[in-house]
Amino acid sequence: MEKLSFNRNSLSNGSKTVRHKIQPGANSFRILPPFGNPDTHNGYPFRKWSVAWMVDPQSGKRRPFASPMLDREKCPVDEYSRALFKFIESKKTKLQEEGLDQQEIKKRLEGLSKVQWDLKLSHSYAYNALNKEGTVGILEVKKTAHDGIKERLNEFITDYGQDPIGLQADAKGNAGVWINIKKSGEGKETKYVVEFAKIKKNIDGDIGFVLDRTPVDESVAENYDKLGYDLSTLYHKKSVSEMRDILLYNLSLIAEEVPEAILPGYEEALGDAKPAAKVEQKPKAVKPAKVAYSLEEDDEDNPPFDVEEVEKVTKSAKPKKVADDDDLMALADSLLD
Repeated sequence: MEKLSFNRNSLSNGSKTVRHKIQPGANSFRILPPFGNPDTHNGYPFRKWSVAWMVDPQSGKRRPFASPMLDREKCPVDEYSRALFKFIESKKTKLQEEGLDQQEIKKRLEGLSKVQWDLKLSHSYAYNALNKEGTVGILEVKKTAHDGIKERLNEFITDYGQDPIGLQADAKGNAGVWINIKKSGEGKETKYVVEFAKIKKNIDGDIGFVLDRTPVDESVAENYDKLGYDLSTLYHKKSVSEMRDILLYNLSLIAEEVPEAILPGYEEALGDAKPAAKVEQKPKAVKPAKVAYSLEEDDEDNPPFDVEEVEKVTKSAKPKKVADDDDLMALADSLLD
């Protein structure tokens, strides 16, 4: 097997975060185990983030701010975006009653619609993942791709009774499974399909395709405690009051071009908004603990399953024939770093 290189940059504090970018077409990745403090990751190999992209009052640049919704609190930005959506819908209804055609309605509401879309929270799921070049980095995906990843990994557990993201190979040299994330379309029309990655293999004299179970190189497995990223530190979570201050500052900018987007109760945005404190926290490596992990639910109150228990349950089950199996975030880091 070709020797894999690993992410030496993550060994040094303050180094630039490595993010895997999903390109159009097929992208092959190996999802890696939970990393960091068990009390923080709670046995999940992924971390959900909800962020609002707004202008930073301190730098004047548009950047992501982590929503307090992550702590099950109300988010001023999310509430405003939803209220603005309802406001737009009510105006649309009135314009329809006045007899305006769809094109004219769209034109009149274009400014409002853009403001609402820009303030809408972006939800994503971050994983530690390895690419085929041997680099450990952060793989951040939307919910459709996240659901596909969970489905494939759980399918592997059911069929083989083995850990799909383990770092160690078995006696036959197999370990875990690689996945392909296929990307198509652009913008709002972007679609993701997650499949098992496959490789050619000689099967009883015939060339067939089997699941890619190429082991993680020893250099990665042995140094994972230095190579991974604490997914809980990708963004700095803002408090409710901090998020409202940032929202008010952005509304004061919006008011200059789309004054009708300022809803009742936010008139103070028409004046000078209070600047928010600038607080940044960069990802850092933390030595992981050896724990079970969960792929079933996003709710952190749901207890993670134990891989060893899965193996006991499925050990007697006959696996399917391998030959028959079918196969904006980079910008965030440039701003945060």
